[in-house]
Amino acid sequence: MAHPKGPEELLYCNSERTLVRSLDPATGQSEVRKLLLRGSLLDAERECAIGKRLEHLQVTRYLGAEIDPISRRPCTRMLFHDGIDLDALILRHGARSAAEACRILRPVAQTLAAMHKLKAQDLPQGLCHGDVKPANLMVLGLTVAEQDLNEQQTLLLDFEHCANAGASLAVGTPGYAGPETQDRAPLTPAFDIYGLGAVLHWLLTGEPPRAGSSHGTIEVQDAELRALHAACLSPTPAERPDGDSVLGVLTELARRLHTDPLEPARDALLVGDLKGCQQQLDEAAAQQHSSADLEALRQLMRQRQRLLHRLPNVLQDAARPPADDSPRAIAKTLHSLAALLRRFPRNTEAVRVRAETMELAAQTLAKALPSVSEMVRQAAFSDAHTQLADLRALATAAIAAPGHLHIPGEGDARMPDLLQRAPLSCLSQELQRLMATEAEYREHTEDLERAEANLELDAAEAAIDRISALHGGASIAIAQHRDRLHRLGFYVERIGRAASNLERLHDLAPDEDPTPLVGFAQQCATAARDSSSIDTAGSGATMGLRQLQLALSNLAEEFPALSERTEPGLASLNSALDKISDEAWLLLADAQEKLQSEPVPVRPLQLLLSRIDTFRSLEALVDRPQRSRSELLDRIENLRLRLEQARATRDRLARGAEEALAKGHWTTGLFDMERAVTQLADDSTDGGETDILQQRLEQARKRKQEI
Repeated sequence: MAHPKGPEELLYCNSERTLVRSLDPATGQSEVRKLLLRGSLLDAERECAIGKRLEHLQVTRYLGAEIDPISRRPCTRMLFHDGIDLDALILRHGARSAAEACRILRPVAQTLAAMHKLKAQDLPQGLCHGDVKPANLMVLGLTVAEQDLNEQQTLLLDFEHCANAGASLAVGTPGYAGPETQDRAPLTPAFDIYGLGAVLHWLLTGEPPRAGSSHGTIEVQDAELRALHAACLSPTPAERPDGDSVLGVLTELARRLHTDPLEPARDALLVGDLKGCQQQLDEAAAQQHSSADLEALRQLMRQRQRLLHRLPNVLQDAARPPADDSPRAIAKTLHSLAALLRRFPRNTEAVRVRAETMELAAQTLAKALPSVSEMVRQAAFSDAHTQLADLRALATAAIAAPGHLHIPGEGDARMPDLLQRAPLSCLSQELQRLMATEAEYREHTEDLERAEANLELDAAEAAIDRISALHGGASIAIAQHRDRLHRLGFYVERIGRAASNLERLHDLAPDEDPTPLVGFAQQCATAARDSSSIDTAGSGATMGLRQLQLALSNLAEEFPALSERTEPGLASLNSALDKISDEAWLLLADAQEKLQSEPVPVRPLQLLLSRIDTFRSLEALVDRPQRSRSELLDRIENLRLRLEQARATRDRLARGAEEALAKGHWTTGLFDMERAVTQLADDSTDGGETDILQQRLEQARKRKQEI
């Protein structure tokens, strides 16, 4: 255990127990408090009593049991030992050599053997630990090759499951519990021996024993060590050796393997240094070391060579840190490192990257839930589901890796949150909360869409208010809903203002039936008047047909629920505007021909331009294939200019005739006036202006005769 950074430090927690390092205010010494989230003070006192009874052995030192004054939970108090448990040892340093593994476990075997032989009136069959695993074994100091075996200290921790042999059922921890747990067999010394053999497997391979999981790592080891490993892990409890036998074999192996000439080759092979392994094997062969182990090593090395030949960059690629700090990338890196370390469990670079990646995983998980909550607040439910799935995969990969998953938290060390105690349970709860919120959100959005489809703007506003209360009014999702409703109100108000123009559409395009569109526009006008959010009193002028066309198109695109009500009328409107625009082009072509006449027929051109202006005032002119609306408007203005010029020419002729008559130029004046009357008559007027000019002409003729 590392020295704490503050007055209290969370060392470990799960759904049942919390271990906190703290300072005793009376003595100033560091101690560990084990808080029982499940259990009673009696359980804590029982564990403490067993620990004190075994304090002459290499076990953790118990100080007492009490009710914790802060958490108000039962707790046991233990002396803080400056060491590292075997779980964290493998995380930080990788699998250990056979000699070191035997040295580490020798004191444990000695302690277990003493416990199993501890007989008393209340212990007729001896005492069993009941939960031998890496996390319950702590190495004190360095385990260097030169130190005396008797100086090695490995403490046995946690006597919560300790019991009289045969007095309770064997439970243990999956991976380190013997198969007799499946038969609900009683706890026996053989159960502890199985756990010791599983820890030996852990130290040599970096993972608990599973069928086919060591990838030849155990086969690399010394034959006697393999025999001990197999005996301790025998599925039959009666076939397992006792503690004294295991102690003797571990002692002999620790001494012999320290100088075994094949150990450097084994180490190089498990590191991934095949060149160095070959050199060590050649040296062993030169020393006439011709044991079966040498041939087995050569065979395993050839297997590794074939692997590296097939995957030449497997060591470099798999030992790379995550591509980024996303949960998916971190989980992928942990899986890659696990696959590599199954074959090369002592590869120092992979071990280093794994330790760093585990820290990154813990930090990522600590920061993850706020990001998921923000996604939910923004109604990004798909992203939230993806993020939670990635976080669950990351937590699963991190929990499967060596070492405890220490997720940092901001609360009291004695009261860690659910994410720190049980990450997978916490993520499952978050998933359930996400699904419930998503279902409620979907219900409200369905109400909103229903109100929008019925043009009930106030009801839609109320639905948004309910969503806002659920997710928070400042979220982007709420802003998007309000903006969407604002756009709907904008379209409804504009379409409603086009109702009067639509009533004239049938006169302009008799072949089209605007009735459905007129009805929808009237509904929009009613909805706009009934909505408290739209001020119809300040609305603008009547809406043009082209703007109506644009509003209907946008409405159908942005609000699919309204498309069934808008598409038929929009199709009719599009067809009508196309026909009106085509007619405008035909009228312009006719006008162009009339402008070539002499004299120019002003009155017919005025009538033609008047109809085109009607189209224009209703904004009924649109782009046509190869004929743009802007070009059409330019042609209309050009026609207007030419018509004004023709009218001005005609008016000048009449005024010139009047001036000539006033000056007494009777012949010229009468000639010009006769031309003006003829031009007006050719324009097919209703006679008003022509009659006046005709009367003036008759008067001028009489006057001339009189003179």
